[in-house]
Amino acid sequence: MTVKRFTTLFFLVFLAFGAARAVAQPLMFPLVCDAGQGCFIIGYPDMDKMPDAARDYACGPAASEGDPFLRIGLPDVATLTLGLFAVAADAGRVIDATDGLPDTVASTKSQIRKGTSVCGNGVVIDHGQGMTTAYCHLKRGSIKVKTGDIVEKGTVIGAAGQSGVALWPQLGFSIQKNGFYIDPITGGSPAEGCGFKPRNIVELPEAFKTYQPAAIVNLGFSIGPQISQNVALGKAERFAQIAPSSATINLWGMVLGLKAGDKIKTALADGRGRIFHQQTLVMDKDKDRQLINFSRQRGYAYWRAGTYSGEVVVTRTVNAKEYVIRRSVTVLVE
Repeated sequence: MTVKRFTTLFFLVFLAFGAARAVAQPLMFPLVCDAGQGCFIIGYPDMDKMPDAARDYACGPAASEGDPFLRIGLPDVATLTLGLFAVAADAGRVIDATDGLPDTVASTKSQIRKGTSVCGNGVVIDHGQGMTTAYCHLKRGSIKVKTGDIVEKGTVIGAAGQSGVALWPQLGFSIQKNGFYIDPITGGSPAEGCGFKPRNIVELPEAFKTYQPAAIVNLGFSIGPQISQNVALGKAERFAQIAPSSATINLWGMVLGLKAGDKIKTALADGRGRIFHQQTLVMDKDKDRQLINFSRQRGYAYWRAGTYSGEVVVTRTVNAKEYVIRRSVTVLVE
């Protein structure tokens, strides 16, 4: 599915298409979810035509080599039971619909069986004038359309899943024009490269209109450290209230898509808003997923009653410009 070579003819066709899309109705965002809380951008399409030089639309590293998908991740595996709907981005005709493949919960590619379909369960829709959209990694048994069906914009076609080569629950969404991939954020192509500003190609949720350097997909409070597997499966302890006598207050979380040089700042604040524990880490290498356990031991006195908060902030610098994402959570100490 990787396309790294483009002809001059296509480049001219694409420019004409881009001008048309600027005034046409934008495509619908393909997943019904609470952006920034219930779903997250965990990967952008590769906008660099050179091999071994993956770059996202902002010329950052949030893309994988030759990957054409905008990857929209869920908080954890347990969220799959909610059936977050994937919808047709525009009206068209279904030209492919594949279902029945298992949702494989895997943290590394070595755990995925050899020969597994990259897309997994998926739907492809032809919208006419050479444009198609694809929806991959859908949940097994969720697909509600079949090849040949005519769908309207917003028609439910399935639900996000973890079928195919997917290391986190998600929807993989791509757009093609005349058989060549284009970026859902800018409408640009790898032939043009990165650095273009977002354009009204897809109706992006407000939370996704700014560049997402990484994804803080889950965050919670507990009284002890949590393990990565439980956080990924949605089985981590999550306390809404902690006793003042508790020996430890622990902020846990999961961050996806970290790159070398990214800064992670973590902070705890008490009921008066006073930060009493914080740290900043700088990533020394790329990490697909990073578990956070940020604990503070109680002293001789009990914790002061009140609503405590925890915050995780990720900062990435791309071409001397800082991009920041943050997420916070609270717990009642009483």
